[in-house]
Amino acid sequence: MPPLPWQTATITYCLPDHDGLTEPWQGRVFCNPPYGPNVAQWAKRMADHQNGIMLIFVRTETTTWQRDVFPFAGATLLLAGRVHFYRPSGERGKSGTAPSALLAYGQSNVDSLRNASIAGAFFPKAEMLSGTKASKF
Repeated sequence: MPPLPWQTATITYCLPDHDGLTEPWQGRVFCNPPYGPNVAQWAKRMADHQNGIMLIFVRTETTTWQRDVFPFAGATLLLAGRVHFYRPSGERGKSGTAPSALLAYGQSNVDSLRNASIAGAFFPKAEMLSGTKASKF
């Protein structure tokens, strides 16, 4: 793979040819899991690790968000606009198909996310309330 045109992880990184769920995680982790049905596994891993920032689609109505994200993330930043990724060549790709959020785990990451000058709505740790689900109305 050619060198990327921007600085990435300074110690370790896992690309698609490695299974980031089984590789050891050390220190602060930036997690951008594969989009799809296995996001809950990544959210659980980050909740257990409690030191990092995770980028995922905003799907707050899902079991993953209700069970695996909100109770464990120290803060959520709902990003203004859609995320664009860049190819290794530096070419800008298309935007995502849904809004994205950055989730902070651990107080230093909450502080970093709050002070990162990234536009969006910042929410400290969610308080989960019990009661009747909206789908029951």
